Amino acid sequence: MDAPRRDLIVSAAHCLGGEGGLVFVPGYRDGRAPYGEWRVRRRFLPRGWVEGRHEESDVGFAVLAPRGGTQVQDVVGGNRFVTGTATGGPPE
Repeated sequence: MDAPRRDLIVSAAHCLGGEGGLVFVPGYRDGRAPYGEWRVRRRFLPRGWVEGRHEESDVGFAVLAPRGGTQVQDVVGGNRFVTGTATGGPPE
């Protein structure tokens, strides 16, 4: 996500739940982490997901800690959060 502090991601809320140390691994595939692991510092989940696991609320945001003084967006880039555009995700 294109964020002013270059440290914000948007994800499914079910991927951001649970306790303990969460990490974000952009581009993870077949056991490879081409951009490394980024520690989740803070999560923002909608009430509908937290209180009732409502499927229509399955979206959340996370703030990631820098790694070696570098923000995640500086490594993987960022997409503007708008409708009607492709996400640029990896091919299936």
